Amino acid sequence: MQIIEYLKNPTVRNHNQFSQLEKIKKTLSIFLLYVAIALIAGIFLRIIDSLIFYFSDFSIYEQLKVTNSESINRFGNYSFIIVVILGPLYEEILFRLPLNLSKLSIGVSLGFMFFYLLTGNLLSIDYQKFDTYFKIVGSIFFAGLVTFFFPKKFLDLFKNNFKLVFFIHAVIFALLHLTNFDSYNSSVILIYPLFTLPQLIMAVLIGYTRIEIGFAYCVLLHSLINLLSFAVN
Repeated sequence: MQIIEYLKNPTVRNHNQFSQLEKIKKTLSIFLLYVAIALIAGIFLRIIDSLIFYFSDFSIYEQLKVTNSESINRFGNYSFIIVVILGPLYEEILFRLPLNLSKLSIGVSLGFMFFYLLTGNLLSIDYQKFDTYFKIVGSIFFAGLVTFFFPKKFLDLFKNNFKLVFFIHAVIFALLHLTNFDSYNSSVILIYPLFTLPQLIMAVLIGYTRIEIGFAYCVLLHSLINLLSFAVN
């Protein structure tokens, strides 16, 4: 498979050789691949969770299920828009947009991250506050600085070590989802990272989609995955 061959040695390459229809078909096929792999990973994690429950009378799976439901319900009537549309768009700008290693993509991503750090929550911004617009202008200015002055030697370093960049990036994305847990059981604390396996699979496949097909399609793939999760929850 093309994906397996690519993942043996990830590189930055041009994705413009595909027609729009081909890109949509490829994205849908990657989504189905994710569903198949995630299903296998889910069975594996349920076995692990059963063993944890047997020895400690505690279920990480049930804890995660409750936390996910609470997160979705917190957004009320806007939960679908946030989980399926805005959430994937925001996360892809932050994580996958700069994977093509262009100065503009890196600048936009870091500018977006800068705005997130200033506001604390991209999903509940108060646009009635005057200082919000200072933060927007400041973030755009920061993005411009990065775009024009990002050192070429760092770009070359990332390109020459892109395989390492690609997989470390995926691992970081997955581990950040440990924040999905509102608390941790200290007796099984070392097991929690295992339960980010679906996010690791997701990060690898979406990263491939970003490079091979394009940014819009990695957002689409992320939305489809979140739609599936939304429907299940």
